[in-house]
Amino acid sequence: MRASYDSAGRVLTLAFDDREGIEAFVGSTREQEGFLAAVPERLVRGIEVGVVLAGPGGFELRLEAAALHVFDEAADGFTTAFQLRDWNAARRAELRRKLGDAAAAQGPEEERGETLGGSPAFRIQKLTPPEKARLALRAGRVERQILLRETSAQVMMALLNNPHVETDDVLQIVRSAYAPGSVLKRVAEDRRWSGNLEVRLALVRNPQTPPQLARGLLPGLPVSALQALARSSEVREDLKKAALKLYLARMGK
Repeated sequence: MRASYDSAGRVLTLAFDDREGIEAFVGSTREQEGFLAAVPERLVRGIEVGVVLAGPGGFELRLEAAALHVFDEAADGFTTAFQLRDWNAARRAELRRKLGDAAAAQGPEEERGETLGGSPAFRIQKLTPPEKARLALRAGRVERQILLRETSAQVMMALLNNPHVETDDVLQIVRSAYAPGSVLKRVAEDRRWSGNLEVRLALVRNPQTPPQLARGLLPGLPVSALQALARSSEVREDLKKAALKLYLARMGK
């Protein structure tokens, strides 16, 4: 699937190479209750856009969707979670007709209640903090990316206990201004992450990290990192002095 976005007309075009790709997309969208697509600009949450499914032979199906969650910018743009607004029996019938499916679209009785009620972002937003924490324990990659934006210590701690959590997830937590000392201490004490240089640096730089814990991480940093910390204007004064002392000792001065 190739995505292109017309900001003037607010239209997202999803181009597919074959019929199977379109059917797979629709099936996945129904199952996941939404879809992800990269757009070149950060859309305002809740903004509605037109969605055009385009395929070979002049295939075109027009739908409506709303942007519900925007991830940080990546190389291909801003990955955005969309919720379809108008998927129903009529749309299903139109899809089948345009695809030339010999089997007619299912009747109203069979389609009753079939909607795309919300993307993962939409569903997660409706959960209570304890429900989000329970989900965080088993969340997949897309769900984790949404939950990582939560400011709840309970959710952060649950994410750290997720067996599938990745280093990038942990980095996002330790770089958060909302991460409490208890969560940062949990990361520092776990050998899976404490040996990672980026994680250690993020812990030292985070003002929420308990001072004694942050100072204890300094000896494990390379000389270049100690030098940078000693010169940084974003690090607490006590840490700057401790980093400078270690740097000078390493340099034999």
